[in-house]
Amino acid sequence: MMDERLGKIHFWLTFIAMNLTFFPMHFAGMLGMPRRIYTYDAGQGWDLYNAMSTIGAMIFPIAMLIFIYNFFVSRKRGEIAGANPWGAGTLEWTIPSPPPEYNFAKVPTVTSRYPLWEGKEVDLASARINSQVGKTPQELGIVLPYSTIKPLLVALGLLVMFCGLISTRLLIGVGAGILILSLYSWLLSPLEPEHA
Repeated sequence: MMDERLGKIHFWLTFIAMNLTFFPMHFAGMLGMPRRIYTYDAGQGWDLYNAMSTIGAMIFPIAMLIFIYNFFVSRKRGEIAGANPWGAGTLEWTIPSPPPEYNFAKVPTVTSRYPLWEGKEVDLASARINSQVGKTPQELGIVLPYSTIKPLLVALGLLVMFCGLISTRLLIGVGAGILILSLYSWLLSPLEPEHA
């Protein structure tokens, strides 16, 4: 767990820096300051807003240094976080960490916005999770897709096709061919590998 006092200081400094950096830019823009310029003539009514933005931008690194300090100190001396350290009421906190590939073996029944705060659901969820630990997805009746390189080939086809948009039409055709063939092959793949 990270230090809460330092976390609050980091939050408020970031909040102030974000608003102090970007909010005055709206007023400078309404006064006619063009975007994406690094210098401007004095006396146009933008000085105060740009000074405020500069101060806000200087606060950002201070906030980040506090976060980095908090992270490394807490990593060495911080309390070990439990399964649900903040007492959250939503279902993702019932899953063990790291989560299994399938998340839930059975779709949970949800009767409210915060099911873990209702009491009995906490015990039922814990019992359900504990009964699933150590079982494979197949033993739980869950169909998982197998690992394949085909999505990577689809992405490669897209990359080649978009590179062709800025260079040559031949690459557009090559990329589209790779994309279509690999996507078609991926879509026709069985959900699980066939066992011999």
